[in-house]
Amino acid sequence: MSGGHPYALVSVAGAFGRWGRQEAAAILRELSERAQRTCLPWAQLINIADAAGRRNLAVSYSERAWSEREPLFILFARHAPECHAIRAEARFQAILHEMGAPIEDRRRAGSVVTGRAFTAPRRRA
Repeated sequence: MSGGHPYALVSVAGAFGRWGRQEAAAILRELSERAQRTCLPWAQLINIADAAGRRNLAVSYSERAWSEREPLFILFARHAPECHAIRAEARFQAILHEMGAPIEDRRRAGSVVTGRAFTAPRRRA
């Protein structure tokens, strides 16, 4: 149906990952191999790796995307819902810091994973 188009496969892999299906890992392998031969944004692989349960690999792809200043990654790293789960990772936090993300954004990013909203401590009067 998609003809193997990377963007279509990213969407399919994300859905498979959320459903806990092993096909997400197969799509990750396929696109990782393609990335070695053709131009494929690392930002696309981040979401697939995370969907396939490979969080460490997702963060590694994030580091590579940031080191290459990949526009798609820069656009989505701070706010895209697909990146919420990995924003609490220390290495991803380091990328956000290097990007100049406000500290409040970095704190709030971690709350997405824990399910707790970030609130600043109240000062006693």
